[in-house]
Amino acid sequence: LLILEENQRGEARWLWALPAVLAVWVNLHSLYVLGLIAIAIHLVGDGLSRRRVDRKLLFAAIASGLACFLTPYFRTVATYPVEQFLILRGSIIKSDIVGTAEFLSPFRMDHFDIAGRWVLWQPFSFVMLYCALVVVAALFGRRSYRVTDWLLHLAFGYVFFQAVKNYGYFVVATFPAAAVGLGQAGSAFRRFMGRVSSERAASRAQGVTTVTVAALCLVLCIQIVNGYWYGLQRAPHRLGHGFDETVLPVRASAFIAERFDRPLRILNNWDAGGYLRFATRWPVFIDGRNEIMGEDFYREYLGFKDPTSFPGKLRDRQIEAALVPYNDLPVWFHYLDQAAGWRWVYRDDRHAVLVRADLASSLPALSPPVAGKDYP
Repeated sequence: LLILEENQRGEARWLWALPAVLAVWVNLHSLYVLGLIAIAIHLVGDGLSRRRVDRKLLFAAIASGLACFLTPYFRTVATYPVEQFLILRGSIIKSDIVGTAEFLSPFRMDHFDIAGRWVLWQPFSFVMLYCALVVVAALFGRRSYRVTDWLLHLAFGYVFFQAVKNYGYFVVATFPAAAVGLGQAGSAFRRFMGRVSSERAASRAQGVTTVTVAALCLVLCIQIVNGYWYGLQRAPHRLGHGFDETVLPVRASAFIAERFDRPLRILNNWDAGGYLRFATRWPVFIDGRNEIMGEDFYREYLGFKDPTSFPGKLRDRQIEAALVPYNDLPVWFHYLDQAAGWRWVYRDDRHAVLVRADLASSLPALSPPVAGKDYP
């Protein structure tokens, strides 16, 4: 976006960095198509504003599109963005009941409902605040907005509307124009204050506004440091650097990495997969990359949560071990606890590791944990 903005201002020497950016992007992250969309928007917007096609930008756009094929996944480059778009438009992953929250639309009131309680003072409030500021900025800055600005707002606004996880892209694409619009809103406010009061009173009002915003920021920082910010949301997070053992299977993953001499066909839940893969370097059953897991496999994973189909799926997938979060998946907990042929080899107050009885004979079997004593 910075390269494209510079080109719009007449500085075209960085245009040929675009293909290099896309070549790296396509090999690192799945939404490389957003880069192509941004280039296309500038190409169309510049063309409409100048009544002619920017030939340098056109050639850079073609080169950027071709650069996306510089990947081992050559054949899927063209189809993959379409698959992702279909996931965003509607799939079981977006389901209210069995889907994932980050794929839901941001404009839903239930984002403020935390454990049956209305919580306004939370991170999502700032998401909505930014959206409101973008609208205000567009109203006051509309005369200075270019065609490109409006197209970026519409395209990335649509992507954000489809899933709250796309908020970051929306901010990056809209922030420069929004900053200009808010600056003009501030100028309009100062002119208004100058009309209804003296210059001194207008300056004082601006100072009060600055102090108020600074005070609110200080209050927020204090609440984050003392944990109130997280406690209000009933979230287990705290200030500091490190992996949160109350959320991630930190201790259980360390046990698995240290005590097993080969990767086992391990069953894990969706939330734990990313960290388990990171900590053990093992292939895992499922992790949070929904676009890679696909809708069909996600449906199969949901079948593992069904007590009627769970035993059969364990056999079909030849599962050798299971990482079980006590409170999140009682189906796994109770079945493996009572099923013949499985034994406990690790447990802490959050997670347990069970293996088939015919494996890892060097590990001593543990007694099952007791609710209220060994785990919450």
